Amino acid sequence: QYSQQHLNLRDSINQSFREAMNAREDYQDMVIKLKGVELESERIARKNQFLNSAVVITLILLFSLIFITTYRQRKRAAEADAQKINQEINELLQEQETKTNHARIEGQEVERKRISQDLHDRVGGILNTTKLSVGNLEYMANTENESKDVNNVLGMLDNAIEEVRNVAHDLYA
Repeated sequence: QYSQQHLNLRDSINQSFREAMNAREDYQDMVIKLKGVELESERIARKNQFLNSAVVITLILLFSLIFITTYRQRKRAAEADAQKINQEINELLQEQETKTNHARIEGQEVERKRISQDLHDRVGGILNTTKLSVGNLEYMANTENESKDVNNVLGMLDNAIEEVRNVAHDLYA
């Protein structure tokens, strides 16, 4: 009976030992699995961190690209506007220069006409009056030399009158 109890007890102890060993193996397997899960969790966390960093970097690059593109478009538009304004200014300057040149030419023409008229009226009138006065001297000339001198002076006055008339007409034309 003792031997049966001993056998039963030994079997019971062996059974308990085996169960304890199985429990220990199960525990070690669980620890190993837990470490694997922890490692996997860390790997996933690192992967997520990498992905989050990649998303942030991508967003930063995208916003930078949008900013640069917008900046360049605005710069081109500003340059185009500036070029258009410069072109308009140049056109206005050329138009003003043309008007100024026309006004100058018109003023010169008016001045030439005035000078021509003055030359014709005043100087021509003075020369014609002088010619008449010198012509009267011809009747008073006592000698043939005096008469010849008067005729020479009259010829020169005729040439001067003709030249004044020609100059006046050239200025007026």
